Amino acid sequence: YIEEPEGMLVAAQENVLKSTFVHEYRVVHTQTTLYCVPSTHNLFTKPIDRAFNRNHCSGLQPGEAIRVLRKTDDGWLHAHAGHSIGWVRMEQTTPPIAVEKFRVFVHQTPRVVVLKDTHRLDTGAILRWGSHYHRSSASSPQSVMVATPKGLESQAVKDTQINNNGTTGDTWSTWPLPFTRQNVFKLALSMQGALYGWGGREGGRDCSRFLLDLFRSFGIQLGRHSTAQSRSGIRQIELKGLSLKDKTARIQEAAKRGVVLLYMPGHIMLYLGEGPGGPLAISSLSEYAVPTHNASDKVVRVDKVVVTGLELGAQTARGSFLQRLTRLAVFGQ
Repeated sequence: YIEEPEGMLVAAQENVLKSTFVHEYRVVHTQTTLYCVPSTHNLFTKPIDRAFNRNHCSGLQPGEAIRVLRKTDDGWLHAHAGHSIGWVRMEQTTPPIAVEKFRVFVHQTPRVVVLKDTHRLDTGAILRWGSHYHRSSASSPQSVMVATPKGLESQAVKDTQINNNGTTGDTWSTWPLPFTRQNVFKLALSMQGALYGWGGREGGRDCSRFLLDLFRSFGIQLGRHSTAQSRSGIRQIELKGLSLKDKTARIQEAAKRGVVLLYMPGHIMLYLGEGPGGPLAISSLSEYAVPTHNASDKVVRVDKVVVTGLELGAQTARGSFLQRLTRLAVFGQ
C-alpha cells in the first residue's frame, strides 16, 4: 500500500496493541466510515485513484447496529457491523446500549423499511434507503426508534404514509417486503442515478453495498463484498470458460427460477432481463473501458447506479462485461 502519510500503518498497529477488550452494543447515528485500521489517513494501491481509499472497509449508515470488541484511549472502536469488521469513531455512535434494548432495536416487530434515500425526519435525523426500523407506539402509531448521539429515541414520522399492505410505497413500507421479481426490480430501479462510492465514500454505495441494501429490504442478509454475494442464494452457476452464447443461455435459464445476480471479479450486478441489444443489468458502477485507435483503452467514469448492457467493455483489454462474468447466483423458490 501507499500510505498517506508514510508510517500511518505502524502508528495504527501501535494503537491496536494498546487497545483494550470491551463488550458493548452501540448504534451508528450518522453516516460514517468503517476504517480498516484505526486511522483517518489514506491507503492506496498503484496507480493511485483517490476514489478508492483502501482504508475504507465500508460505509456505515445511520441505524446500523454494531458490537464493539475493542476500544482505544483516543476514541476508536473496533466494531463488528454484521457484514464487516473495522474501526469507527466513538462520536459517530450512541453510548453503550443495554442488550435487551439493543435486541428490541434490531429485531423487534413490527418494522418499517425506508424506500427513499437520505430521508430526513422533522427532528433532523437522516435515514437511508433500505434501512428498517422498529415501529414504536410509545408516542404515536407512526413513529420509529432511531439512533441519536444520546441513545435510542422514538421519533415521529407524521406526514409520512406508512404502507401496510406489503408493497412498495413512496417513502415507507412494512418490512420485510415480499420478495418478488417485480418488487426487487422496482426498488432497484428507483435508485437510478444514486451516487457511487467505494467503501461508502461521500455517502455513496459501491456495487455490493447497493445490493446489500436492496436485499435487506426483503429480509435477506447478503455479505458485504461481491465475491461473498456471488456465493449466496439458493444456487450458484459457474460461467467461467463458457462461450458468450452459452453464458447468455445460462443467465436466461436461471432467471426463470428467480432473481439473478451476475458476478465478475470486482463487480456484481442485478440481472433485469433481455433488451433489444442483449442482457441488461443494474448496478452501482464506477467505470468501464471503451476501445480507441490508440494503444490504450479509454476509461469512462460513471460513478452512479445505472442500467447497462453486458456489452460494455467489448473489444478492450478488459473485455466485455459478458466475457468477464464468472458466476451467477439465483435467489427465489
